[in-house]
Amino acid sequence: MADAENPFTLVYNALWNCLLAHPKFIADVREGNRISFIHDANRDPLKQAVQSADLPEVILDSQQVTAQMYYSSTGSKIIRNYAFLVSTGDFRIQKILYQVEWEIFCAMHGWTSILTALKWPIATTLPDNRPSFVKRCDIVSANDGQFDNQRNRNINGWSAIWACEVEMHFAWQDLKDELTI
Repeated sequence: MADAENPFTLVYNALWNCLLAHPKFIADVREGNRISFIHDANRDPLKQAVQSADLPEVILDSQQVTAQMYYSSTGSKIIRNYAFLVSTGDFRIQKILYQVEWEIFCAMHGWTSILTALKWPIATTLPDNRPSFVKRCDIVSANDGQFDNQRNRNINGWSAIWACEVEMHFAWQDLKDELTI
């Protein structure tokens, strides 16, 4: 199966790009500790054994979807939920957890330029002025805890889950055109 530039892939990459646009996030979370599930070569990016150098770690996880097939007289709406999973390996809350959480919060304000720049369907025959399909992006909850044995893989420290939802709107005709490709 070929990689598809579908809206879900585009949004997932754009959420990462929001974080990567924050220079402090880049400095505080090493590249190998930014776990993305969109890789050409790595089918299992999760580290089974974690050492101190592997932390802090931030994972972008895909969570759930709700959709309204007939949201309006001409379109559909889908809300996709994602979560930034943070593992620190450190109990000093101000040293890593609060720093990374603040960086995520600030970085996500870039959605208005990064996510709204996304266009679909991707076709050279369509005008460049077509609207973005991303209508909203919000952090909807954040939970912290001192120890998550499974996610931290037996390394003690603070953990957090920052849940985010992205609302996307699509014209029925564009969705129907997918059926003829």
